[in-house]
Amino acid sequence: MIAALVAVMAAAGCATLAKAPPGKLAKPVRCVLPRQIPLSQKIRVIGVFTTWDVKSQVQMSRFEKVRPLFGDRIGFAYIFIDNDSRMVDGWVSLYKPAFPVLYHNTLRLCGNRVNRVPVTLIVGASGKICYSYQGPATTKTLHAQISDALKTCK
Repeated sequence: MIAALVAVMAAAGCATLAKAPPGKLAKPVRCVLPRQIPLSQKIRVIGVFTTWDVKSQVQMSRFEKVRPLFGDRIGFAYIFIDNDSRMVDGWVSLYKPAFPVLYHNTLRLCGNRVNRVPVTLIVGASGKICYSYQGPATTKTLHAQISDALKTCK
């Protein structure tokens, strides 16, 4: 699915850059995001996960490691695409996150349904996606992506 998103973005002239951190789009692309995700910060890091996927759990822990390093300069949001919303409710009750958590089992980005996780998106205050990365990014890569986005993502 994300491969299709990357193909769509590439066809639209949004290929990733070679020397930038992995996942950076050559040209930011505007996609419709759930309206419950506020874009008030300079950038917002959005994770698309399921509650049961091991790679999602790994990526969530990496989000937690980098989050304090940037303070209030960035915002985080999680979107869960589980088939059963009760799983997400249980996760929220257990972890009590301090940022928006959405349930959207039919999430579409740029017209394509997201069905593989984890996906990390970094979105500028304008609502344009600057980074799109599928799979668990290392803490170092995630830090590099966010640091670069703070400088270049509008």
